[in-house]
Amino acid sequence: MDLLYRILFRDKYLSRLVYEKIKEIHDGMYIRKYEDIVDIEWMLDHKHYGILKEKLKNNNSKLFFNFNAKSKRKLFYVPDIEIFGLFIKRFKDDIKPVDIAEVIFTNNYEKIKCMADNGYAYFENLYSFETPYTVDPRILECLIQHGWMRIDVDAPYHYLFRYTQESADVFRRHIKTQTISKAKSIKLLDWILNKSTQHMFTLFYPLFEKPLVFLPPTLESFQQILKPEIRDPHLFEYLCKECKLDETQIKELFIRNVGNDGNTDTLDIVENMIDGFNNQDIKNMIEKCFQRNSFIWLKSILNKYPDFSLKYINVFGSFTNPSDHSFYNDIELLELLLDRGMVLNESWSYNSIKYSSDNCNGFKYLWNRFSSDIQVNKNQILYNNIDITRQIVKICCIQSNHTILLFMMDQGLKELVENEISSQEYWILTNFSHKNNEKVIKTLMKLFTFKIKDYKAIVLNYGFTISTNLFKLLFPHIVHSISKSDIDLLYSKAFANCQLNKIKYLDSLGYQNSQSVLNLIPKLSSLPVEWAQYVYDRKLNLSYFHLLEKAVEANNYLLVKFLLTMYKYKNHTISTNQMPPHLKELFDK
Repeated sequence: MDLLYRILFRDKYLSRLVYEKIKEIHDGMYIRKYEDIVDIEWMLDHKHYGILKEKLKNNNSKLFFNFNAKSKRKLFYVPDIEIFGLFIKRFKDDIKPVDIAEVIFTNNYEKIKCMADNGYAYFENLYSFETPYTVDPRILECLIQHGWMRIDVDAPYHYLFRYTQESADVFRRHIKTQTISKAKSIKLLDWILNKSTQHMFTLFYPLFEKPLVFLPPTLESFQQILKPEIRDPHLFEYLCKECKLDETQIKELFIRNVGNDGNTDTLDIVENMIDGFNNQDIKNMIEKCFQRNSFIWLKSILNKYPDFSLKYINVFGSFTNPSDHSFYNDIELLELLLDRGMVLNESWSYNSIKYSSDNCNGFKYLWNRFSSDIQVNKNQILYNNIDITRQIVKICCIQSNHTILLFMMDQGLKELVENEISSQEYWILTNFSHKNNEKVIKTLMKLFTFKIKDYKAIVLNYGFTISTNLFKLLFPHIVHSISKSDIDLLYSKAFANCQLNKIKYLDSLGYQNSQSVLNLIPKLSSLPVEWAQYVYDRKLNLSYFHLLEKAVEANNYLLVKFLLTMYKYKNHTISTNQMPPHLKELFDK
């Protein structure tokens, strides 16, 4: 790679082409030289991991890092563990030990181990931490190894995270308690039942002092265990036996909990406890799977009962939220459901686009499967003699789905698609613009004639949210209908959202807005150097020395360098005694 780099940049023609391409990509922005890139946080923000790694390896390269909580958090999210290790090594004298509880949320074992092994971590509160996520079991082992976790019967109360079977296994290996008293056992079992710690049941149950009466076999006890979701198969089996549930109660408890976890072992356990499920039970289970969007369970149940037909079940009546239709993305499941008798009415053409991924594989699969029931005429598509054309075009406009729109036009329905789009063109332009898909917008603009008022509405209402390239694509269509107040609004939004490229584009067309520039000046010290370059190019009369002082206060390296390069401050001096080394070096040159 180094050889290729040298060959490329020693060739004047090739190197000029590269720099011209870089300039085009940067779209007039300030191009940083290699030696100007010193801010580690900036490299992290822009994912320049290769440059950062190279500079960290070179002890002679200038680097700056703001050791505050926000900056350190960014460092913890770097995907490259080598960068993290190089950083620790390079700044070992500047790093203050970090409370491990602050970084557990990253769930990154390599980083936590690196910090712990090199003495850059501690645990302020020795006996608790909390995160809503799972924790890598290797992290748990690391914490135990460094004496930052104590595994005993009270551990689940203090270490609050989403437990998995793997994390339970770590606890099992390290727990030293031999027997848990009945009082503590009942308290712990209640905790396990009502929290996201059910994987801990198999760990602690063998340690419970027996016999243990957790809940007496009463109706009240049964109602109590119906409230929480029972995810662990062994806990489910224990509760059924402990509360002496009859077959009807076991079925009710099971069906209530169908699909709440990826573990389908409970189905086998229940079958061994009862005489079997009837068709109504299976129907209830399948509906529960759809309600919970649990297709792992659904496949398991359908495969276990191959003779059960879905023909007379109103599967779609089970849906409680839009995500329940996500089976349109699972072709294997879709095929299984249809093979087992599930009946789709004409709404499949709408729902398979609305609830499918962008590639609409569900729609394409169903189109091919139902081809014998689909008739394509000049102005309509019929499914079992029901017109589904308009609902397809409508959802494509709402969902910004150009794939199916083009598919419809390939079916000879160009005129109908055009008529439908003409009644909704503002919304289709809006939706596609929000996706910033310039290529798709260009395709639609070639196929359809949109109104100027709709182009204008998109640019004025959403111009600050769409990409610069898309802004440049749409703006020429409204240039003859735009007013001064419209231009002022665009400038105001562009300045407020720090969109320099759009500002430069408007400037290049001969527009201007001096007030927005003046409002910008007090903020320059905290903005990227591109904004100072922009103000400088406009030859504005302002106190650049005052701006230099503010840039030093903000530790804005590039802005300080730019101001020192562009101006000579003969009658002013700035004390460099308290400056960081990378800034002081600029003044010493």
